[in-house]
Amino acid sequence: AYNTDTGEQRWRYYAGGALSRPPLAMALPSGNNVVIFGCNDGYVYCLNAADGSEKWKFRGAPNAKKAMGFGRLGSVWPVVASPVAYDNKVYFIAGLIPSWGLFGYCLDAETGEVEWRNDGNMVSDGLVSVVGPLTISTDHNRVYGTLGRLQAWALNRTTGKFDGYAPGGRFSFAVDGDGLNFLS
Repeated sequence: AYNTDTGEQRWRYYAGGALSRPPLAMALPSGNNVVIFGCNDGYVYCLNAADGSEKWKFRGAPNAKKAMGFGRLGSVWPVVASPVAYDNKVYFIAGLIPSWGLFGYCLDAETGEVEWRNDGNMVSDGLVSVVGPLTISTDHNRVYGTLGRLQAWALNRTTGKFDGYAPGGRFSFAVDGDGLNFLS
């Protein structure tokens, strides 16, 4: 982490693998500011923003299997898309290849304790991926994800159950002041 005024490094943290997407920064109800990110080692990390100390670490991968991918050794179930947060909960997906299982999670942002875990049944036809961004729907009932122009999928935010796909063909999505918009 760097001081934005001076450019001086404030702290450094070494995770167990590469980061593919930017971290999530949030303020917890306890008043602590944290940085939460997914890693190619299959873990999600929560660090104290002030000093970089580890607050909690959670393995989303169902086991410790490793494989070569993108020129690096990493988990068979990396956490590629940045986690998203709502109402002191953190949502993320571990996995990359649908036939090997994609596992959705909801964690308590303060403790890292599991609120729910999707059983890996996030696919109905193999068109689900989690390389693209995740977002929370404007009605706060779903977690959406996609890979570029592949069809957007949804998980129920309170239960983690696969909620199907966005209407129509293959879409990307954007969120603005008018809510969730599907773009062809």
